[in-house]
Amino acid sequence: MRIWFDTEFIERGSDHAIQIISIGMVREDGAELYLESSEFEPKDASEWVVANVFDKLGPESERIDRAEMRSRIVDFCGESPEFWAYFHAYDWVVLAQLMGTMSDLPPTWPIWSHDLKQLAWS
Repeated sequence: MRIWFDTEFIERGSDHAIQIISIGMVREDGAELYLESSEFEPKDASEWVVANVFDKLGPESERIDRAEMRSRIVDFCGESPEFWAYFHAYDWVVLAQLMGTMSDLPPTWPIWSHDLKQLAWS
């Protein structure tokens, strides 16, 4: 099943793990999933994230930890997802890191995603 997704995140360079803020997913059957993490540090955010992401987040009381995010995403995506994102490189890394490492992706999942921007450019 095709799944289109986007993430918001905080990055601080190669010495620090990427911190997921939120992920939104839409399956080709129209089902939607949107999750916000309770495990990011707002003080680490870039000016762009502060200006363009934080004011769109829901209440802190509705945010969930990474383990719950993983569980809900795996349930939502099922066994044979085909992932698509716009400028997908970071989104794919964020999703893979949420699972642990690339080796920790569910065994029936692909180890790559598809890029909508590349498709549009070709």
